[in-house]
Amino acid sequence: MTAQPHWEVAFRALGDSTRLKIFQVLMQEERCACQLQDLFDFTQPTISYHMRILTEAGLVTSRKEGCLTCYKVKPAIAQAMENLLQVLSQSVTNDGADSDP
Repeated sequence: MTAQPHWEVAFRALGDSTRLKIFQVLMQEERCACQLQDLFDFTQPTISYHMRILTEAGLVTSRKEGCLTCYKVKPAIAQAMENLLQVLSQSVTNDGADSDP
């Protein structure tokens, strides 16, 4: 069995609407697990499950601060995502402008 390409794992992780919402929050700023629990009204095991998938996909990093675990989007991922969103928004804006009659 061959390993999945990194990008495929990342897109699969973001394919879940819950993880996509969490990712969008983390794009704005670092959050600890308890803040994410409160923001989404999830249980601790649910947050842990989703954060494990995002972390294993290489999209976010975590750090311990006392007994708290804080998460943030990796800087290179954040920049790549901003670039991708910019290209996609331009594509949608120009939709049909480049198409043949």
